[in-house]
Parts: sequence; structure tokens; C-alpha cells
Amino acid sequence: MHLLRDYRELPGNARHAVLAIGNFDGLHRGHAQVLRHLKEKALQYQAPAMVMSFEPLPRQYFRPEKPNLRILPLHEKLRRLRDEFAVDVCLLQRFTAEFANLSATAFMQHVLEEGLSARYVITGEEFRFGKDRVGDVALLQEWSQDKTHLDCEALPLTSDGEKISSTRVREALLRGDMPTVEHLLGYPYYWSRRVVHGNKRGVGAPTANLLPPPTLLPRRGVYAMRIWVDETPYAGVGNFGIQPSFAEQQERLEVHLFEYQGDLYSKRITVEWKAFLRDEQAFATTEALRAQIAKDSAQAKEIVHAK
Repeated sequence: MHLLRDYRELPGNARHAVLAIGNFDGLHRGHAQVLRHLKEKALQYQAPAMVMSFEPLPRQYFRPEKPNLRILPLHEKLRRLRDEFAVDVCLLQRFTAEFANLSATAFMQHVLEEGLSARYVITGEEFRFGKDRVGDVALLQEWSQDKTHLDCEALPLTSDGEKISSTRVREALLRGDMPTVEHLLGYPYYWSRRVVHGNKRGVGAPTANLLPPPTLLPRRGVYAMRIWVDETPYAGVGNFGIQPSFAEQQERLEVHLFEYQGDLYSKRITVEWKAFLRDEQAFATTEALRAQIAKDSAQAKEIVHAK
């Protein structure tokens, strides 16, 4: 996949592409429908399949006080576009003040027509563009009717008739409703992180400590998890939060793996969040904490092994 950062720097072999435009945050099931259609149209037109997205995400640009609103880290979004959807070109447009102030007409003329020379444009039905979001799908389709070399199509972000949105994913994440998150995404919600040193308190199970990614974070609490280590899956239970029993302040995920033997430090592991078990709570003694971990572990094993 060829990665570009500005519509004015497009190489000749990326022009006249079939283009899908959107934030594609989370790459959920609705996005997947659009991206599959993108590949079908690219094959039909014998043209490159191009995705145009934005960095930072517009909502981050306009709300800098809330930086962690994205669902997937950027590198995971790019990896999935390349590996799962076989996108040929990703234009990760720098969302700057200059770009944000483009009028809707300027976006269509200078970006889509002159900059990209797009052959076919695919958007979601609720796509908005231009300064103050005055441009919409109706305006884009009206404009494209006068262009003999450019067609436009708007698709609903649905899957099996159900409306799918990144907003719904975020709301479910904040509730800790992982079955709904997985249903909307079409894949398990996961972190892929390198294990860091923990506090070595010894609560009775192999432990992996992970610092959170720069994304919207799930509800704090204890979760049933599936952990991939060297391509091997293990059931586990994880506590995400500040560990109130030990007066911690830094958010982290502490995962206890079942049936794993070995040193996890510095390994990159992938943690799938399967189900919320309970809220964080403080325990008066280490023995009480160990007893609760045993209960959580039994529940987590039952959930993970059933999925």
C-alpha cells in the first residue's frame, strides 16, 4: 500500500483512482461494506483502489481538549487497510487549518478533480465536507453530474440491514459492553502492545502489564480476555484502571494468563477484550485480592472457552 500525506503530491500512477472518502475510525462492519465495494469498483474500472482519510481526525482537530477519541491506533488502521482490504493507495490527508478552511466547492474542484483526478468517488450517506461542513452528498452528486470523467456514489454504513457507526462503537466501549463492540466492529476489540515492567507484587499468576494506547479507552474494570503470545492464544483475566488496592495513579492493563509459562517482559502481545466482569475495587488485604482473582479467573475461563 502506497501512503501519501497530501492531495497535491499524488504520483501519476495513483491518479484516476476509485476513491473512498471517510474517517474510517475503527474500520467497523459498515466501513467494511464500503471498502469491499471500493475493491469491486476498482476492478471494474481497472483503476487503483484509494482511501482518503484524515490525520488528525477532524473531531480531534476541532476538539483538542479530548485527544483520545479514536477507536484504533493509526498504525493498526493502516495495517488493516493494507492487509485485510488490499487498498492500493492511502491518502492520509494532513488536516490542517488550511485544509479545514477549504470551501465545499474548493474541496470538490481542487482536491477531487484537480489534485486526485478521481474516476469514481464513494462516500457514506452522511458524508459532510468543506468549511463548516456545508457540503453534503447531494451537493457532491449534483457537482459530479457535469463531469463526464467522474461518477459519485453514496452508501449507507450498514451491515445486514443494521446501521453501524463509530459513535455506537465508542458508546459501547465506554460502557464496557464488549460483545456489542465486537458485533459492531466485526472483530474482537484488541490492544497490541509491548509488555512493560509491573510492580512484581506476586498475586499468583503470570502477569503482563500494558500501558494503554493513545485511543479512547474502555470502562475501567475487570475483563475476560484472550491473549495471543507468539501466535498462541491463552485465556486470561485483566484489570484495567489504576489498581485501587495499591493506590496506583497511572492507568494500565494488568493481565493474568492461564496455562502460560515463561517470561512475558518486552514481548509484544495482543489482548482481545471479551467481556466485562466487574468494576475496579479496593481490597483490604492481598489474600482478599487473591481470592477475588480466583473467582474472576473461573468466570473468565468459562467465557473465553465458550467463545
